[in-house]
Amino acid sequence: MGNPIEDNLSLEDFAVTISVDDLTISWSVGGWYQVQNAETLHEVCNGVPECVVEEPGTYLVINHSIGRRVEVSVGQDSPTDPGTETPPTESSFSSSLTVNDNTISWSMAGWHQVLDATTYSHVCGGGSSCTVPEEGRYIVINHDADLRAELYVGSGTDASNYPDGVTVSGNVISLPDDGWYQVQSSTSYESICEGTITCQADQPGRYTIINHTSGERFEDIAVYWSKWLDRDNPSGAGDWEIGFEEGLPCADPMDIQARVLGQNQIYSIGDSMPNLLTTFQAAHGLVCENEKQTFGNCEDYEIRFYCPYQ
Repeated sequence: MGNPIEDNLSLEDFAVTISVDDLTISWSVGGWYQVQNAETLHEVCNGVPECVVEEPGTYLVINHSIGRRVEVSVGQDSPTDPGTETPPTESSFSSSLTVNDNTISWSMAGWHQVLDATTYSHVCGGGSSCTVPEEGRYIVINHDADLRAELYVGSGTDASNYPDGVTVSGNVISLPDDGWYQVQSSTSYESICEGTITCQADQPGRYTIINHTSGERFEDIAVYWSKWLDRDNPSGAGDWEIGFEEGLPCADPMDIQARVLGQNQIYSIGDSMPNLLTTFQAAHGLVCENEKQTFGNCEDYEIRFYCPYQ
């Protein structure tokens, strides 16, 4: 049953009806509710009896039935774990990168390295920015956060096709919140995503972004990383992430990354891994054998491939 809607409820009285438990926001007054991120104004929940947010932060709770809204903090002052911060993600790392002429800058803390995305040769290391020698695609790695992103530097066709606010991190295309977007395959014209601000591409390739609100269309948005693949678990002899039924995402992958299922940390070739691996190669995949581990069994891994899409 719920409480009846109270049209004369003051803002102060409305605020005390909102409660926060861990990442869950709930309310005791009836009505139609919407929850937004207070910084980006992106919608998190609507029309539900309570809202579970994905991460700590500040949120707006709006009761549209009585015209009241209040700002609440979630998980920012937790007495059980004071002073902690939300771990950086691929998306937040990609958003921290900016390009001005031929200079790449970053605002996230940590030791950064810039590599040429074609040759994997070292371009810069350390500091807060990197001036690259020529236009092209580059990989920026935050070694402290174990995150990486790829971007284009230059004035050519590839750069001009990236509108303001559009970023690509892994196989995720992030879009600005300034219209109703559709993402299509540039080759088959199949619709991949509609009406969202993030789009996960199933395959490496070229994609077309359409802002139906403004009528703008952007061609040839490049996605080079495959989606995360997980075909096995370590319950038997180990975790064998090879021999995918649908085949590899491209004929000759140039790179491979792995992470433990359910975790954010990404491992590249040469990194210190949680387990001793039998195989970790772009041409084959990942193999971890339980019998070769000093302690316990293998973790459950998922992998993705970097494809030199042309």
